[in-house]
Amino acid sequence: MRLILIFTTLLAFQSTASGDFDETKRLALQGNIYMQNNLANMYLEAGNKKEAVYWYTKAADQGVVSAQGMLAYLYKEGIGVPENDA
Repeated sequence: MRLILIFTTLLAFQSTASGDFDETKRLALQGNIYMQNNLANMYLEAGNKKEAVYWYTKAADQGVVSAQGMLAYLYKEGIGVPENDA
Protein backbone atom coordinates (compact mmCIF):
# COMPACT_ATOMS: atom_id res chain seq x y z
CA MET A 1 0.00 0.00 0.00
CA ARG A 2 2.78 2.40 0.95
CA LEU A 3 4.52 1.87 -2.41
CA ILE A 4 1.31 2.63 -4.27
CA LEU A 5 0.91 5.89 -2.36
CA ILE A 6 4.49 6.91 -2.98
CA PHE A 7 4.24 6.04 -6.68
CA THR A 8 0.95 7.94 -7.05
CA THR A 9 2.43 10.95 -5.31
CA LEU A 10 5.54 10.89 -7.49
CA LEU A 11 3.46 10.72 -10.65
CA ALA A 12 1.27 13.59 -9.54
CA PHE A 13 4.25 15.67 -8.46
CA GLN A 14 6.17 14.93 -11.64
CA SER A 15 3.37 16.48 -13.65
CA THR A 16 3.60 19.68 -11.61
CA ALA A 17 7.33 19.84 -10.89
CA SER A 18 8.01 22.11 -13.83
CA GLY A 19 4.61 23.79 -13.60
CA ASP A 20 3.85 27.22 -12.31
CA PHE A 21 2.83 27.37 -8.65
CA ASP A 22 0.75 30.50 -9.11
CA GLU A 23 -1.21 28.99 -11.99
CA THR A 24 -1.79 25.77 -10.07
CA LYS A 25 -3.03 27.72 -7.05
CA ARG A 26 -5.28 29.88 -9.21
CA LEU A 27 -6.92 26.82 -10.74
CA ALA A 28 -7.18 25.10 -7.34
CA LEU A 29 -8.94 28.14 -5.90
CA GLN A 30 -11.37 28.01 -8.82
CA GLY A 31 -12.31 24.48 -7.74
CA ASN A 32 -10.26 22.29 -10.07
CA ILE A 33 -9.97 19.15 -7.95
CA TYR A 34 -6.87 17.85 -9.73
CA MET A 35 -5.07 21.15 -9.28
CA GLN A 36 -6.06 21.06 -5.60
CA ASN A 37 -4.29 17.71 -5.36
CA ASN A 38 -1.28 19.02 -7.29
CA LEU A 39 -1.12 22.08 -5.08
CA ALA A 40 -1.14 19.83 -2.02
CA ASN A 41 1.79 17.91 -3.54
CA MET A 42 3.66 21.17 -4.06
CA TYR A 43 3.05 22.29 -0.49
CA LEU A 44 4.14 18.92 0.89
CA GLU A 45 7.32 18.97 -1.18
CA ALA A 46 8.04 22.50 0.07
CA GLY A 47 7.59 21.36 3.68
CA ASN A 48 4.32 23.20 4.36
CA LYS A 49 2.55 20.17 5.77
CA LYS A 50 -0.51 21.90 7.22
CA GLU A 51 -1.30 23.62 3.93
CA ALA A 52 -0.78 20.30 2.12
CA VAL A 53 -3.30 18.62 4.42
CA TYR A 54 -5.79 21.42 3.75
CA TRP A 55 -5.58 20.96 -0.03
CA TYR A 56 -5.50 17.15 0.11
CA THR A 57 -8.67 17.33 2.21
CA LYS A 58 -10.42 19.58 -0.32
CA ALA A 59 -9.51 17.22 -3.17
CA ALA A 60 -10.23 14.05 -1.17
CA ASP A 61 -13.68 15.28 -0.16
CA GLN A 62 -14.48 15.57 -3.87
CA GLY A 63 -13.36 12.04 -4.70
CA VAL A 64 -9.73 12.36 -5.82
CA VAL A 65 -8.41 8.92 -4.89
CA SER A 66 -4.73 9.88 -4.75
CA ALA A 67 -5.60 12.73 -2.37
CA GLN A 68 -7.58 10.30 -0.20
CA GLY A 69 -4.59 7.97 -0.07
CA MET A 70 -2.13 10.72 0.78
CA LEU A 71 -4.45 12.13 3.43
CA ALA A 72 -4.78 8.67 5.01
CA TYR A 73 -1.01 8.31 5.02
CA LEU A 74 -0.47 11.77 6.55
CA TYR A 75 -3.00 11.05 9.31
CA LYS A 76 -1.46 7.63 9.96
CA GLU A 77 1.99 9.16 10.29
CA GLY A 78 0.77 12.27 12.14
CA ILE A 79 2.19 14.61 9.52
CA GLY A 80 0.62 18.07 9.33
CA VAL A 81 -2.45 17.07 11.33
CA PRO A 82 -3.55 17.88 14.89
CA GLU A 83 -2.19 15.58 17.55
CA ASN A 84 -4.69 13.18 19.12
CA ASP A 85 -4.24 13.00 22.89
CA ALA A 86 -6.51 9.95 23.22
